[in-house]
Amino acid sequence: MAVSSAPASSLSSHDPSITYDTIDFNDRKQVVAARNTMIREQWIKTMEQRLVRDELARCYKSEGVNHYVTCKHLADRTCRG
Repeated sequence: MAVSSAPASSLSSHDPSITYDTIDFNDRKQVVAARNTMIREQWIKTMEQRLVRDELARCYKSEGVNHYVTCKHLADRTCRG
């Protein structure tokens, strides 16, 4: 098993400007960095959606018949994705 000699701080930091449009596909490190950035951004969006969904469920339970008006902002945010 290979052990990285890079410091932990450099492994945890990332550059969100690295995308598949801006890299050289012959450079393996750039391809991996772009892939990791894309996965990280998708994960963040997924977790944000989960938080909004959970908040919408709590709002729906607590508001009862008024949930159409009171929870509209959460429902709209869920639909936008």
